Amino acid sequence: MTKKVNPLLLLILATGLPIALGLVFPEEVEPLTTLPLLGLLGLVFVAGVVVAIDRENYKAAKTGGGLFALIVMLSLANTEYFKSSTVLEAGLKDDLSGLHLSLRENGRFEMVAQTLYSQEHFKGKYTRQDDRIIFLDPPYANDYIPDTLTIWQDKLVLAFDADGQPDLGYGRYFQIHKNTIHRPMAHGATAPEKGGWVTFSPIGERDRINWQQYEADLDTAERTAIVQKLKKHFAYIFTNAYYTGSPFEQTVHLMNLNGDGRLDAIVEGYSGGESTNAQVFLERNGAYEKVLEKYQYVKAIEIEKGRLKALTMLDLGCCADYVEYETRYQISAAFSASPVYQKAKASFGQMPRNRVLSTPRRVVTGPDFTPLRSAPAVEDTTTVIYDAVGCGNALATYLAGAEGYAWSTETDRTGTRWCYVEMMPGRELDETLLYPKDDIPTRKMGWIREIDLRVIPSPTP
Repeated sequence: MTKKVNPLLLLILATGLPIALGLVFPEEVEPLTTLPLLGLLGLVFVAGVVVAIDRENYKAAKTGGGLFALIVMLSLANTEYFKSSTVLEAGLKDDLSGLHLSLRENGRFEMVAQTLYSQEHFKGKYTRQDDRIIFLDPPYANDYIPDTLTIWQDKLVLAFDADGQPDLGYGRYFQIHKNTIHRPMAHGATAPEKGGWVTFSPIGERDRINWQQYEADLDTAERTAIVQKLKKHFAYIFTNAYYTGSPFEQTVHLMNLNGDGRLDAIVEGYSGGESTNAQVFLERNGAYEKVLEKYQYVKAIEIEKGRLKALTMLDLGCCADYVEYETRYQISAAFSASPVYQKAKASFGQMPRNRVLSTPRRVVTGPDFTPLRSAPAVEDTTTVIYDAVGCGNALATYLAGAEGYAWSTETDRTGTRWCYVEMMPGRELDETLLYPKDDIPTRKMGWIREIDLRVIPSPTP
């Protein structure tokens, strides 16, 4: 006797099994996991189960119910809720394709390569060393993505040039969209010190903040309404017929800054004088009140539970100034700013050509009267700046035992080895070209001969 074919059972199996397989092996059955086809299969599958129940086709109905339960469980297992949380997400785009990288807390990564017509997944393990992300499994189909990426500000850099600077050409870095790796990083290089981290920074235009990471997502009408309220504080822009700066709307950055859930503003732009500045406004009773103002450019902000906790500013000099500063402020609940540190370098100084160390060496000066110089060369009679005619390239002078961090090394034409250092305040003589700003004790950056330094063990952070 021939067994009767159950067409509803075959229909349910033909549509439900591909969906389940697509959830278990998404890369292997990728054509079946595209949204249009998945949606069509799902509709036919559900219709088949409903018809089986209506016609009391119990075998088909039970099979459909079992498959449905399996699909639901597999779908839940693939959601973020059941996965290890992501600690970093970043994307790289070119004209016709894009890559999306996710790093998870459990040491796994996922790379999705997408073009107009296809999608490819790569998964595996990774590890971190300071600022470097090291892939233990191939992250891509070819070597375009190297096995090591470097965190640099809000980017994941693929490579560095011969001078040790990141290659920020088109398609040469990932833009970081989320980063909860709890370690402050500027150029990726950090060093432990009491009460926090010393972080390397070239104090330059490239260090300026990427506001897109922080700004609220508003529609045009909402944003325009807030910008209009802020304009009354900037009459000096709208009454200046010669103003040539950025359009005011582009200088306004909206986010919650005092934890009340309402949108406040940081305006970074023309100050009315010769420089740029950053002004903080809080929304109060439908209006905006200025509570803080700092000179020049924002490098970084720290927001915790909707409240501004810290602000790092870059002063790149104005007019005839030749000292460039980075200053970090702790912001109180009343929006007073207390300096945490300040570092300074000469605008005419030479930056390291070699790679900056990920973990610098802690050093102290050996002899008294050790000069910190603007370049890795001994110049004691030339004029490098108008404030020191005939005084050479010495920026400051340190007594024995002055502490600092050595970030990079170079060898000059005579074979002398030099260290690019960040010297802590406290043991320098009063006369210095890197004068402090606002009477804040200042870390000075420049070059000291390696022979004049002694390496000391670093404390455990």
